Amino acid sequence: MLEFNDQAEAVMKKAKQAAADFRHPAVHTIHILLALTENSAGIAFTALKNFDLTTEAIVGEIEELSGIGLVSQNIPGDLPWTISAQEITQSAPQKAQELKHIYIGPEHLLLALLDTESTATNAMINLGVSPRRVMVEVLGFIGFEESSESKPRKSNKEPAHEFLIEEIENIAQEVIKHYTYIFEFELFCELLGRIEIPRHCLPGLISRLKGLSNRFHNRKLQKLISSFLEE
Repeated sequence: MLEFNDQAEAVMKKAKQAAADFRHPAVHTIHILLALTENSAGIAFTALKNFDLTTEAIVGEIEELSGIGLVSQNIPGDLPWTISAQEITQSAPQKAQELKHIYIGPEHLLLALLDTESTATNAMINLGVSPRRVMVEVLGFIGFEESSESKPRKSNKEPAHEFLIEEIENIAQEVIKHYTYIFEFELFCELLGRIEIPRHCLPGLISRLKGLSNRFHNRKLQKLISSFLEE
């Protein structure tokens, strides 16, 4: 059974402390997000910082959403976790297993958080950041770390985990469904240009890409298709 490492445990404690500091009656997902920005090192902290999701920015969102001391004046000694916050702690081990990691770290908590519709992801959106884009950033860092530790690769692209392939499929479906949503399309192209797709995933993915290319008439996507066909 996977266990939370010291950094993840520290994030959980900081989340509880943040809820208490704001005089909130329970630990919410946004308190977990705030704690992740205070970690000062690691994949989760760096990914959030790259999108200017800093401690100050998240504190501002919390204050705008609920203020300080406006939710409850009687704080219980041991703060409970909201259902959404509990789901993050329960999903983090699954994220670690999907990535074949032997520990649960802050990055797995962040991946679990990004996979929810919650006060935390709403705060990101309010700050102009797509949770899905942060997810791509985190997975990219994880792929880079693992490829650096393995044998040298001929390709300079990052290896794709099955979890990331699933996320590509999700983005592709969103782009096809709402093909006027240009931001999702640009994210899709950026993601595909950064990673190395396993051969067994190429046929289905190329088929999807051709359908998208016909709709968008976009040279960037046509170039990506050509590069996949050459591999």
